[in-house]
Formats: sequence, structure tokens, C-alpha cells
Amino acid sequence: MYKRQDISSGELTGIPAIGGTAGLYNMLLSAINPTTLSTFNTTLALRVLPAVMLAPTITAIAPPPLTVGVPAVIAMQTADGVPTSYSLVDSSGTFTVDSTGLISGTPTIAGIVTLQLTARNSAGSATTPLQTMVLAATTGAPLPIAPLQWTVTNGSAFAASLLATGTLTGWSINGLPTDVDPDLTTGRLIGRPTTTGRSNVLLSASNGAASNQTHAVLTVTDNPAGMPQIRDAGPWFLTVGQAATLVLIDNTGTSRWSATSLPAGLSLGSNGVIRGTPTAAALAQPILRATRSGKTAQTTALMSLTTAISGAPVITGPGSLTATADQAFTATLIATGSPVGWTVTGRPIWLSLDPATGTLSGTPTTTDVATTVLQVAAFNASGTSNTTMVLSFGPLGGGGGGTTTEGVSGVSGGGCGAGAAGLVVLGLLGWRRRRFP
Repeated sequence: MYKRQDISSGELTGIPAIGGTAGLYNMLLSAINPTTLSTFNTTLALRVLPAVMLAPTITAIAPPPLTVGVPAVIAMQTADGVPTSYSLVDSSGTFTVDSTGLISGTPTIAGIVTLQLTARNSAGSATTPLQTMVLAATTGAPLPIAPLQWTVTNGSAFAASLLATGTLTGWSINGLPTDVDPDLTTGRLIGRPTTTGRSNVLLSASNGAASNQTHAVLTVTDNPAGMPQIRDAGPWFLTVGQAATLVLIDNTGTSRWSATSLPAGLSLGSNGVIRGTPTAAALAQPILRATRSGKTAQTTALMSLTTAISGAPVITGPGSLTATADQAFTATLIATGSPVGWTVTGRPIWLSLDPATGTLSGTPTTTDVATTVLQVAAFNASGTSNTTMVLSFGPLGGGGGGTTTEGVSGVSGGGCGAGAAGLVVLGLLGWRRRRFP
């Protein structure tokens, strides 16, 4: 319960763990004379009191400007006591609040809408008004559409995209965490959030002459010890009718995987391998989940699927790429349609590409052993085809914790080096402490 910081003085300092058990703790303390090595014993009784429950308070939210006909999501922010329930009064009948404090709705009438927000727990409640200004949609300007709400586990990769109807030239985005980077032209949001909490995001879709505004929320959930960490979430670029394989990786261990809203034609195995042939163009944002020892990490991934271009190359092989540490590796990419050039992004530093022939070559060392998703493109005068391939390692390529996949060997995640385990032993001399329940 307590961490000893000064073993020479015997001072005990620390903070009782949240969720720990209140009560009386009896400890045996031993002091050692460094000259005679004599030991003197005594006891200490420590009483830990239950935490005092505080009523929640609602943090002020800047009035969000919204647009008629455009969905919006707003996060109720609180401090002090943790709320156990939320409620909302909206005379317009537009907005509702869920059990986590997320407010959502699509305004239908321009004007000022006042919401009465309430957060409560067993110690009390707090109520505050929130005014929103709903503007009439600007004719000809793009209209933001769902999704406008995303959830990612702290430390996991995240990739999503804002969407809008109509002609779109760019976005204005304010309120994202600093470790999520927005592309103001495409609306892509890419990052690895490291601060738990909710961000209220004000955004506007523009055609260069006019714009329409709305509000979105990014939720970053906690990552306690033992939580999986999702290494990659895209964006991945695929061509309809072009076979693809990629693998999801937990940086910190071996997880079972699941997903919702995968594009048609693709399937995910519980081992993390996604494979198949996409059947329709889309900008897909599947929800990925990695589960290990009862803990589940979640994120949004981004897949851009484009229609095949007549006459463009069709990538046909190789079906898999497998390298071995300290051995020369070579493989040639294959396509029909007479490609004149190749690009491969995501290559590890040891792997080179001949862009004219599509030949990959290099020699990985034992420190290079890590499964990688390669983004492959072949092009000719007609156009470009895109797919993904997995570069994995053979038996000599064992790694630290990770996901070992069926049909994709040697998939490795994080760890303490290739096949190694990390052990830290902390020895203390001087004061000794024993705790009796």
C-alpha cells in the first residue's frame, strides 16, 4: 500500500490505492544498527479511512455553434465526484444524453437552444445550463456527417476521417488532443493519444467560399497494467477487386481480435489477420478490439477503398513474404497489366525496393525482427492499384510478446528484445517492513 522512499531514516510515504480496502493494518518494523547489526523490532498500526465521496461539478463548456440538419456530439465534462448518472432537459426535443454523459442530436430549427445538464452521484448533483447557437445551413457548402464520435484506448494507434456531403475543399478543426494530427485537406485524424479523457472538438467543413459547423467528441479511455496496445490503425489503401492481407498487432502481448464495420469482402480472424478481396469503394472506419486477460483495448482504423481503374495493373503476388534474421532476403512483386513502376511504403530500414522491377531485398538482423504491414502499389499509364502485404519472420525470427497468426508466421509485438524477458530485481537493505492482514 505504501512505498518506502527513505530507507536510511525509515520514513514511509505514499498514497493508499484508489479502490483499496479501508481498515486497520498492523505492520512489524525492524531497524538495523549498521555497526553491530543488531535488530530492534516494533509494531505500527495504520488506519486507512474510506474515501470521502464528493458530489460532481459540471465544467463549463464553450457554447458550440451547430448547423440545422447536421448531427452533433458534445461531451459533458465534470470534476470532483465521479457521476453515476446524467440527465438532460431540452425544450426543443432535439438532444439526448447517454449513461456516459455524451450529448447527441441533429438540430432541425435555427436559433438558440438551451440545455439543462445534470450530473449526479450518491453524494449529490450539479445542474448547469448549456446554450447552443444553431445556424441555418449555408446553401452550397458541404455538410458534415457521422461518425462524429470515436473511442480509443490510451497508447493505442488511432486513425479516422471526417466526412461531409457536397463539394469539400478543407476543414477547420479545433480541440483535438495534441497527439492526434488533423489533415485539414482530407479530414484524416491520425495519432496515438496518451492522455485519458474526453475532447470536445469544434469542426467546420468548407468549399472555399462557405462552410457549415458542428461538434464532435474523441474519448481516450484508461490503460491499466496488462491492457493491450494496438500498434497500427492505418490508413490502409486498397483497390476494389484486389486481394489484400494485413495483420493487427498488440505491442505488449498476445491478444484475441474482433472488429465491427469491416469493409465487405474482408474478414478478421481472432488471431488478428485481415484478409480478403474488397468488393465496393468506401472510406471505411472499422472499430478494432484486442482482448487479453479480461482487458480490452479499442480503436478506430481507417481503410480507403477505391474503384479499380480499367487497364491498371492487378497485383497477384507473392502471397506471403517471410524473412529470416541474418539471412539474405529477396522477393519480387508480381502483377498483370504490365506495371511500369512500384512503390512500397512501411518498409523496415533494412529492406530496399527496385521501383522498376518490384524486387525487394535486404538482410535483417536479429534486432530487425518485427512483423510489418507493407502498403504496395503498382502503376502504369492507365492508373494505380493498391493493396497490403504482410512481411513476417520464420522460426529464427521469434520476438517478444505479440500476436502469432495463422498463415502469417513470426508476428511479434513488444517485449524486452528478441525472445527475451525483462526482470527487474530491487533489493533494499536497512529498514524492513512486514504487513499482517
